[in-house]
Amino acid sequence: MRESDQKSSRLMAGVVVGGLAVLIAALMWLTSRPTGKASPAPAIEVQNSVESTSLPAAAIAPAAGITEAAKKMNTKISSEDVEKIKVLHEILSSKNDNDPRLDSDFKNLSAEMKQALAETYASLPRESRNQKGTVVFLLGRSISSAADVSFLSSVLSEPPCLSLENCSRSPNGTVDEHASMSNDITVVYPQLVAVKSIGRFLNTSSGEDAGLVDARKAAIAALENAVKSDQQRISAAAALALQNLGH
Repeated sequence: MRESDQKSSRLMAGVVVGGLAVLIAALMWLTSRPTGKASPAPAIEVQNSVESTSLPAAAIAPAAGITEAAKKMNTKISSEDVEKIKVLHEILSSKNDNDPRLDSDFKNLSAEMKQALAETYASLPRESRNQKGTVVFLLGRSISSAADVSFLSSVLSEPPCLSLENCSRSPNGTVDEHASMSNDITVVYPQLVAVKSIGRFLNTSSGEDAGLVDARKAAIAALENAVKSDQQRISAAAALALQNLGH
């Protein structure tokens, strides 16, 4: 074989080997990619005091409490609602606030399901702010009685969470200014969701609906109490909600 032919053969072999290496590397990369797409937590807007921002996921403790809440309710709610609690467990454990099942599986909640969610909320560690906020969102989206408002009002009256590491203690050491602002929002995330839910209910429900008279009264009272909160972000959010209602 001529020298030029030998060089061409070696070149072609190198191309083939190199191409196979690239192909193998590409396949390994594709199979190692996560199948889901990370989604930011929903934004909460507060007049003048907080810019619209994606809330960072709070530290999430083991969700054993969710399972226990479902077990407690097994004899009281339908099998369909028990399955919903299990789905909620999966969503909260995944830390994906934008899971489409939150929209598809948690509308038109029964009174028993709402009670199960309230028990789930109570069972979660105080530091699980993102999880708690998600549960508040689900209940707050389905307000239909004074009892629903009472749950949101209880969320607004909770003692302050001082830090994501331990709600009972203020953070130690120097904290980055941006991180500090994000954490300040996250620690009141359940309360901000509660305020927004109450405001939405008052804006979309009719004052002439006899079945919602008590719920609307309780909702306005909850916002008025929230305005008095020592936590500035909660107070500002409640004041804005009342302002939008013409109060």
